[in-house]
Amino acid sequence: IYSMISLCNNLKKDCKFKNKINKILEEIYLYYENSYNEKYNHYIFNKDSNSKDFLPYNMQNVFALALIENLKFNDNKKYLKKTEQLFDSFYINFYNNKSYWDYWPIYSKHHSKFKGRGEDIRHASWNVFFVMEFCQKASISYQNKYKFIKKKNK
Repeated sequence: IYSMISLCNNLKKDCKFKNKINKILEEIYLYYENSYNEKYNHYIFNKDSNSKDFLPYNMQNVFALALIENLKFNDNKKYLKKTEQLFDSFYINFYNNKSYWDYWPIYSKHHSKFKGRGEDIRHASWNVFFVMEFCQKASISYQNKYKFIKKKNK
């Protein structure tokens, strides 16, 4: 879905599928909300699966990228709030406030097996891209909460 929304944004007004893409994203959003853990602001593998564990960051953050990309042509506050929650979830797992994190969140049952190994560049690129995109779309309250987010010029 991220690729479809991004393509539509690049086409600007020539995108004939904007409404259909919005509808698909909303269906996906509602479907995955059943697999969202509010305590940790993190998605878990679909409740129908055997895993019942938290998603690795790259999987969660690709979905967050779709929400951010959608915000570029649809000012849906629900999506902005969700991206802020997902950013919080990711940020708390940085080591000593540095740009280093593990593949699995600290509350995952897989984390202890892989702790301290970081993440390969392919998976990490989605997370870095999410942080970059989030910082550009972040609300004023998040600019104040996280000082590294560049203030928007008016």
